[in-house]
Amino acid sequence: MGDTTLLRTLAGSHAFGTFLTNGSGDVDELVVSVLHRKYYMGLPECCEAASQQKFVQGVSGAPSDRLDVTTHEVTRFFQLLMKGNPSVFFALYSKMPNMASPWTNKVWGDLVVTNRHLFFSHNVYAAYCGMASQHGRMLLSAEKGAAVRWKAAMHAVRLMRNLVEWLRDREMVVNRTGVDANYLLEVRQGLHSVGEVHATLTALFEEAEALVKKADLPARVDTNAVSELLVNTKMFFWMEYKDDQ
Repeated sequence: MGDTTLLRTLAGSHAFGTFLTNGSGDVDELVVSVLHRKYYMGLPECCEAASQQKFVQGVSGAPSDRLDVTTHEVTRFFQLLMKGNPSVFFALYSKMPNMASPWTNKVWGDLVVTNRHLFFSHNVYAAYCGMASQHGRMLLSAEKGAAVRWKAAMHAVRLMRNLVEWLRDREMVVNRTGVDANYLLEVRQGLHSVGEVHATLTALFEEAEALVKKADLPARVDTNAVSELLVNTKMFFWMEYKDDQ
C-alpha cells in the first residue's frame, strides 16, 4: 500500500521534556495516517482496522518493546482536533529534535499547520481545563489521605501552562526543556508540597479564565472549513500515491 503515514511525532513525557532519565517507562508516539480510497469505500470497521498499523521502530529510536504508539486515521485526528483534545492538539505545534518536521510530507504538513486556526475555538479551553481538572483532583484526594499521584499533578500544571500560552499568543511550547521542565520534574518527584502545587494550579485556572474572556475565539469550529481541509488532505495523498491505488 505504500507509506500511509502523514504525521509521526513523540507524545507523552518524551514530547514534553518531562521524562525521567533513568531509562524506565515507555516511549509514546503519535501517528496519523491517510488510507487508500478502497478503505473509505468499504465498511467502517475495515477502515479502522487498516489504520492500526504496527511499527517496529519509531522516530525516537526506542526499541519496539518500549514503544507505545497511538495511531489515528486522519478523519479521527481532525475530529479530535475539533474538540481541542490535548492528546492530539499539541501536535499542531510539535517539533522533533534533529528533524525538519514531524510531518512525513512537508507540503501536507504545511497545509495543516498553516490552517491550524480552523481548529481554534472555546473547545480548546474546555478540553484543556477538563483534562487538567481530572489530573488535579488527585491533589484533592491526597488532602483526604490518599497517596499523591505526582505525575498526574505535573501533567495538570503542564496542561494549564500550555493553555495559558495558547490563549495569550495562539502559540504553544510543547517541549518544556529550557522553559519549565525542571520545575515540572520537581513536581513529578514530589519535591513541592500538595498545597504549593494546588496554589499554582488555582492561579493558572484563574489566569486562563481571564484570558478566555478576552479571547477572540468562536464557540465552535467551522465544520465546513475543516471538512474542506480534510478532503484536500485526502485528495493530495491519493494523487501523491496514485500508482498504489
